[in-house]
Amino acid sequence: MPRREEWERKARQQAAVQPALDCEACGALTSGSAFRYFSDRVICAACERQNPQSRVRNVPREALAPREIMVNFIQRNELRVQATAADGRTSLSPFIPIASGATLRRLLAYLGATPQQLGDFDHAFRVWGHGTTQIALLPGRRNLLRLRE
Repeated sequence: MPRREEWERKARQQAAVQPALDCEACGALTSGSAFRYFSDRVICAACERQNPQSRVRNVPREALAPREIMVNFIQRNELRVQATAADGRTSLSPFIPIASGATLRRLLAYLGATPQQLGDFDHAFRVWGHGTTQIALLPGRRNLLRLRE
C-alpha cells in the first residue's frame, strides 16, 4: 500500500474514535473534554471520583453521542424499570426496582427526558401504572439504568 493511502487510512481510524473515561464508581462513559486530571488520577465529571489512568480508552464517537432508548416501567408489587433499544425488542438493562414514581420521574429528567416526555410519563403512570417513555439518553451520565454495552 502506498504511503499516502496508509496515512489516510490511519487518519480516518483515529478520527472515528476519541478518548473517554469509563468510570469505575458510577459507570458513566465521559468524553475526553469532560473529565480532568489530578496528579496521576482521572476525575470523573459525573460523580467527581478518582479513577486510574487505565480507565481512559478510545471509543467510537457514536458511543458518546445521545442515543434514543425506551424506558419501560411496570408497577405491580413494586415499581420496576427496564431500558430497551429504540426498536422496542432489544433489552439494554435488567429490571431495576425504583422507590416511587417521583424517583422515576427525576431519573428520567436526569437521563435526558424532555418536558413533553415527562408529561407523557406522568399521564401513563397516573392512569395505568405502567407504560413506556422514549428518551434521548445524554452522554456522560451515570449508568443508573445499568445499561449493557
